[in-house]
Amino acid sequence: MSLDVSYNDHEQDIFDFNEFLAFIKAQRPGFRIVITDRSSSYGSESTFSELKTYLDQKLVRSYDPLKKRRTLVFMSYSTLRCMWYLPNDNDLRRASKRAKQTKSDESPQFVK
Repeated sequence: MSLDVSYNDHEQDIFDFNEFLAFIKAQRPGFRIVITDRSSSYGSESTFSELKTYLDQKLVRSYDPLKKRRTLVFMSYSTLRCMWYLPNDNDLRRASKRAKQTKSDESPQFVK
């Protein structure tokens, strides 16, 4: 299932970011939302830039097509295109394991 949302023009905040994240988390894995800003106003670019920063903190940024079984968020504004996914339990366990491994190593290792 997917939902496409387009903004042509707006003068105020488009939505509450925390409510948006709660909505994303409530969806089944495989859900996809596409948010597109087609307006040319400075206010919209600022709002979408703030949303990008928020999603960078709350979700995992990835362009990996193998993540299609995850809940995905695509966003397009100005000349920027971004994609995030909502990590599942396996993703979180792997990330935790990598973090512990890095702490225990004398020198940090890069993970592909």
